Amino acid sequence: MAAAMKTAKTKQPTKELCDWSKAQLRDHFELLESIVAQPKYVCPKCGRAANAKKWLCKAKKLAAGND
Repeated sequence: MAAAMKTAKTKQPTKELCDWSKAQLRDHFELLESIVAQPKYVCPKCGRAANAKKWLCKAKKLAAGND
């Protein structure tokens, strides 16, 4: 029974990256990869980067040409 509980995925996150639990980061790693690939925004408060501002707590647009 305990093994089954460990393999169950957590609920898919819909909030900012800084609010994700360690379990959500682990269980939804593919989603995390897609969020941080080719970032267009950065949060100066927590240091995270994402391709959409909805994933960050205090999003600021990155300067163009940072590819």
